[in-house]
Amino acid sequence: MISTKDKYAINAMIDIAIYYSNNGYVTTKDISKRQNLSLKYLEQVIAHLVKANLLKSYRGANGGYGLVKKPEEYSALEIIEAVSGEISVDNEPGACSKLINGYLDVITNYFGNIKLSDLVLDYQTSIGAGLYYI
Repeated sequence: MISTKDKYAINAMIDIAIYYSNNGYVTTKDISKRQNLSLKYLEQVIAHLVKANLLKSYRGANGGYGLVKKPEEYSALEIIEAVSGEISVDNEPGACSKLINGYLDVITNYFGNIKLSDLVLDYQTSIGAGLYYI
């Protein structure tokens, strides 16, 4: 269900949410190193996030990418749909129609209720980073 492109987008957004607020704009090179992601593929994914107005970009020596909104204002669904399009399931009229529509509702509600701020916290906890900023 979650593609490689979706994983790259979510990892990039988590990385930017962590490092943007403290160190200015975040470069794709830095994201690629920290998250162990292919730089070329990451750049393609980031372009989708900028086009969807989830990230802002700045050029120049201190350029990079930053969040447009606060981490708690992004949902995982919004990030996934920015890079992969609207989540859908092939559904033809018939006996399974109700089941398939229910499945789609569960998936969209699940991803819609997960905030970027939750993903950041989970990530920081999982790596034991203990990143505290005052």
